[in-house]
Amino acid sequence: MKPLELLPAIDIKNGKVIQLSSAVSGSSTVMVEPLEVIQRFSSAGSKWIHLVDLDAAYGTGENQVNSALSADESSKYSIIRWHS
Repeated sequence: MKPLELLPAIDIKNGKVIQLSSAVSGSSTVMVEPLEVIQRFSSAGSKWIHLVDLDAAYGTGENQVNSALSADESSKYSIIRWHS
């Protein structure tokens, strides 16, 4: 049997990591910069991270995931899986 592999998810809205307090749009708390969270998960051994672009998911704006991380930053982390 293969060991369980967890896939952490990071919710991004307006270029910032947020924590949703319910499934209702607008009920969230701004946390930290995306790169800080990515570095924490990477240091803890995560091989993949699911980035969720809530702006695109809710149809409320441009794709903020790409602007949240520069090309140089995202190239350092092969663990990033983009989602929008």
